[in-house]
Amino acid sequence: MFRLLKNTIIVLFLSVNSLFSQQKAELIKFSDLENLIKTDKNNIYIVNFWATWCGPCIAELPYYQSFYEKNTDKNVKLILVSLDFTNEIEKVNKFLAKKSLKPKVYIMNDTDQNEFINKVSEKWEGTIPATWFVNNKNNKKLFIEKPINELEINKYLNEIF
Repeated sequence: MFRLLKNTIIVLFLSVNSLFSQQKAELIKFSDLENLIKTDKNNIYIVNFWATWCGPCIAELPYYQSFYEKNTDKNVKLILVSLDFTNEIEKVNKFLAKKSLKPKVYIMNDTDQNEFINKVSEKWEGTIPATWFVNNKNNKKLFIEKPINELEINKYLNEIF
């Protein structure tokens, strides 16, 4: 009886612990995202724009997860920016938990997407998935408006070094 109770307590603890350690999306305005990236000269940023309703976005997320897991000790920061509606934050959080995504996730909290889209790249037509590579040390930026895999993530990252 004691062993069963002990095992039940352990399972409950692990379940509760995993609930609290799950990645949670936060709302962010583009100006705050831009300031975060611009003020950090020590890291290179990869910002992936995606949404839970976008099939190609969902298909490429495992590549970003794998890249993130392999590069946690490097000066490369990966940020996933959801373009889901801000009132869908719980839907995004459930998606993050289901997929066990570990990179930092934000939901864009700007009403005028055309304004921030042009700040990322004048060539961006608004299609997602889209990825923005930013190296502030050498002032290089690269914008890719298509789904990419892990090999391409590394290729584009090398282009801005």
